[in-house]
Amino acid sequence: MDENREIRRIKSTNYTIFVVVLIVAALFALKLAQSVYWSSFSSEKWLENPERRAGMTADLTEQYELTGMSVPEVEALLGESDYASADSLVYWLGNERTLIDSEWLVLELSGGAVSGVSIETD
Repeated sequence: MDENREIRRIKSTNYTIFVVVLIVAALFALKLAQSVYWSSFSSEKWLENPERRAGMTADLTEQYELTGMSVPEVEALLGESDYASADSLVYWLGNERTLIDSEWLVLELSGGAVSGVSIETD
């Protein structure tokens, strides 16, 4: 009798460990999928989630050659800038990773087209 009880206890323990490992793996996969989703650029995500823009900027600059784009082309892609002047368009990217400062996408303009791209913090 004691052997059967011990076997059931071991099986129960193994089942519990398996379920816990499965849950941890599922949570990890979900977090990874979420990270991939938020790091890929789309105009819709950019416009609807300004606080998540920092994660999208690498994909944005890989997908699009911003240098040389006209102001209307940039605005069609990124929407209206948060700050604009005759020589730059500035987009808020969200809080810096330290949560103290903000990050900004700065598009320098020359002759109505983007001549330089940088990411700045304040």
